[in-house]
Amino acid sequence: SSGINAEWPLRPGEENYRKLLEAREKCNSLVDVYTRISYSLRNGDATYTLDEGNVKRVELIKQFKIVDTFSERIAGIRTSSPTQLKVQTNVRTATRSYLQDNLPTTAPLPELKEISEIQKRRLEDSRAAIQVQKQEALRTQNPSPPTEIVGSPFTVVEPQPRDGWSTKSKRTEISRDIAREKAREKVREGEGGAGWTGEAVQPKTRGHPLLEQKEILRGYLRQAQRDNRQEEIDTLKQNLHMILDEIRLLGLEDT
Repeated sequence: SSGINAEWPLRPGEENYRKLLEAREKCNSLVDVYTRISYSLRNGDATYTLDEGNVKRVELIKQFKIVDTFSERIAGIRTSSPTQLKVQTNVRTATRSYLQDNLPTTAPLPELKEISEIQKRRLEDSRAAIQVQKQEALRTQNPSPPTEIVGSPFTVVEPQPRDGWSTKSKRTEISRDIAREKAREKVREGEGGAGWTGEAVQPKTRGHPLLEQKEILRGYLRQAQRDNRQEEIDTLKQNLHMILDEIRLLGLEDT
């Protein structure tokens, strides 16, 4: 796509052209690594550190400069041959196009403070999902809850004698459904990954919601490990650990 061929048709500049191609191969490899690190840090994952990302960015910028230097040397070779001059000009033009296309990938990484805030938000989202699941578990264990649970994300209201349920209780039921759906969405968005099917991770354990959630997360984790999706693996392990902690606190099973 760059317009540079792997063969140098004329002897002058042959060594510079070989080094140019080698430098470009290193650039392509570094672009892949740096892009992966940047994506990970901007999503709050702990797979890479900010220092690792900045080291790779410096390496990538340095390698781009090497590519530019060798293309300048090739373009500066004196020649009386129109054919050779055209080849040298084409190499320089193609290299400039390559650099213009790839230099945006060296965009600076977020600051450490910003990364910490992203990680904090992800952790809070995970804890919120766990809290909703815990409330579900407590509600399952207590089929006759009190009129109001202090600190709960929803309020339980007893049926009214006239028409079955009051307006407030209907709103409560809707809020409860929304809370459940949000928790499920966070699990699907945070742990599921693109292209995963729910059929492959149906829980073997039926009964308590937390036990079913544990089996679902383990199914997702097996799929992530099989597909070598490292970012999802780290997130799933973290959330599975929190689920297991909740199960132990509730004394549901020996994990």
